[in-house]
Amino acid sequence: MSRRDQFGLQQATADAQAMRHLDLALSKLLTLNNDPVAEADRALACDPDFAMPHVIKGLANVLGTDPSLHAAARQALVAAEFLSAGRAATREGKHVAALRGWLDGRFSDVVTLWEEILLEWPHDALAMFAADAVRSGSCTMWASRSTYSMEGIGCSWFVTGGAAVRGTGR
Repeated sequence: MSRRDQFGLQQATADAQAMRHLDLALSKLLTLNNDPVAEADRALACDPDFAMPHVIKGLANVLGTDPSLHAAARQALVAAEFLSAGRAATREGKHVAALRGWLDGRFSDVVTLWEEILLEWPHDALAMFAADAVRSGSCTMWASRSTYSMEGIGCSWFVTGGAAVRGTGR
């Protein structure tokens, strides 16, 4: 059984409290407010088999410019990959693959994955937020400390009627 999140998207949990905490974690991440990782941990306490809280934890830890947080992001990724095994074509699986790509420095692949999510699930605020973070250079500090390049990333999305729509140019 699954539940719908605050954006109407199916999430792989049957637990109402886990869903509530995931919604709070997502809201906190989207507004860069308070502690989305603590809410994701609360969701996992309610449903340890729920992969999306791990994705949120991973993204929250890579969005910062502190490389010491990337170990926590990798731990979240390993858990998310284990829990979402066999679901690569799903929205959840694509989020997990995008987090893997970010941690591996494959930023153009990451944006492509999140764009694929948005084409099929245009109300996915996490995909829109994360793709924009990569395109706007939120991960530039980390990328500048590595051998990865941010060149060639640039697709534009805008919101209309609560849904993401692909645009031309920025």
